[in-house]
Amino acid sequence: MFLQRQLNIADERLQKVVDDFFADFFVDEVIFNKNNYKYTISYPTYWLPSIESEFERVQFAQRYFSSPARLKIRNSEFGILKYYFPSNEKFRKKLALDIKNDFSNFQNYEIEALLNAIENQSFKKYLSGYKKEFQKPTFSIKKNIYLSGIMSNKFGYYGFFELMKLGYEDMLFLWWLL
Repeated sequence: MFLQRQLNIADERLQKVVDDFFADFFVDEVIFNKNNYKYTISYPTYWLPSIESEFERVQFAQRYFSSPARLKIRNSEFGILKYYFPSNEKFRKKLALDIKNDFSNFQNYEIEALLNAIENQSFKKYLSGYKKEFQKPTFSIKKNIYLSGIMSNKFGYYGFFELMKLGYEDMLFLWWLL
């Protein structure tokens, strides 16, 4: 009985040491520097939604646009422009011309990123100087894109539910639920 009691005490101590070790290990893995270029700044669209403070989001976007990663911004990363539109005129013009020339070839996720970006009014105003479609209100732009996507069977259920989120309800689109 004495031996069994000694084993239980030793097991409890060992378990506490192991738990403390793994707790410290996992906390160190989760908390990391958001300024790290390799893991965060070079993947802005992955990390931005996880940042809760609007101020921190804007700071993160500013760091992204001051990094070398901005030179190779992909269409799928346009969502970052929702939080910050850089003042570099050369970059702005290149971005607007890329959108103007390639918009018809965008994939669904690239269109969605652009629709998120036009919620930034300064970006939308600048873009409307290059592409007249963006002079309309944001709601109308989104509605028209999702409607045309549903008609051409491009967005499927996603387009239907996005229209519902916008508040656009039409009896003709109930057939998507069947």
